[in-house]
Amino acid sequence: MNRFSRLERLEHALLVVAFLGLLITGLSQKYSTYEVSRRLVDFLGGIESVRILHRAYAILLIAVVLYHLLIVAHKLYVKGLPASLLPHRRDFNDAWHWALYNLGVRKERPRMPFFNFGEKWDYWNTAIGVLIMLITGLMMWNPVAVTQIFPGQSIPTARLIHGAEALFLLATIGIWHLYSVFIKQFNFSMLNGRLTHMQMVREHAAVLDEKPVTRDAADMQERQRRFIPAATIVLGLLIAGIALFLSFEDTAISTVPREEAHIFSPQISAEEGNADVGESLWPTLRCATCHGEDAMTSLQYEAPPLRNVDLPFDVFYQQVRVGGGEMPAFSAEEVPDNYLIHVWTWLTSADGD
Repeated sequence: MNRFSRLERLEHALLVVAFLGLLITGLSQKYSTYEVSRRLVDFLGGIESVRILHRAYAILLIAVVLYHLLIVAHKLYVKGLPASLLPHRRDFNDAWHWALYNLGVRKERPRMPFFNFGEKWDYWNTAIGVLIMLITGLMMWNPVAVTQIFPGQSIPTARLIHGAEALFLLATIGIWHLYSVFIKQFNFSMLNGRLTHMQMVREHAAVLDEKPVTRDAADMQERQRRFIPAATIVLGLLIAGIALFLSFEDTAISTVPREEAHIFSPQISAEEGNADVGESLWPTLRCATCHGEDAMTSLQYEAPPLRNVDLPFDVFYQQVRVGGGEMPAFSAEEVPDNYLIHVWTWLTSADGD
């Protein structure tokens, strides 16, 4: 029986690529002190390359989400299909029946619909998790802009939630989804789009009882005529808004060659620094490569610790802009003045508070 179309299988494949890419590049940064992470970062071309890849996979994930929303809207409005992935009271009954069957209390399997309770759990667990990851990831993408609206502590909080949700998705998908697809029974439907009759009886028997529903072709054509321009406008606005948000703030993840730096007076006062923002900015800067993710230790370079130092801002500012010894100079294009004041506030505050 047909289960998934080619476009649905392609969408699933792109989601898998984005998810795995984000996990690999994200966890290698989260656990950067582990040997396996250092080897992986070196293999991928260094920390700057890993951060660029992480953002590229994030953009791919955003594209998959937008496409999915477009397809769902088309199915519901144009084709008039029911919202079959919404949770229903029947799902709880099927889950209870399924548990009793596996315990040997009931002799018959529950006759479940096109999307059974387990598949709905997979879908909503992934959907909510992706939403959380996107919101917190976008907050960290533009930390200075976000802290103009929300408290500085929101960025470290977003980073904590982002990492925790990634681990939760890895655990739940690894335990439940992979068990359902590869261990309980090998499901080829995302490869060939079909399920065998036996698999339908086991997992979706209620579908076999349903009669095909015919749709009015003229009505669908009229709905399609209204849907295309409306969807194009909404999708265009969403893409433009996301592109603007992702590009308007320079977050300085690339490495630039050392060059002579011209010193200018910073256009920000020391009192404007926020330690929480500085803590969040630090791992996104090239400084962390030499001085360590915590600004205290480095496993690759003999760089001095910088946390809790007694260093006037003007001295710190000139050192960053001029460089010296093994330390390169950082231009204002790579590390803006407002980044420096937040980082300096974090470095010079007791215990980062």
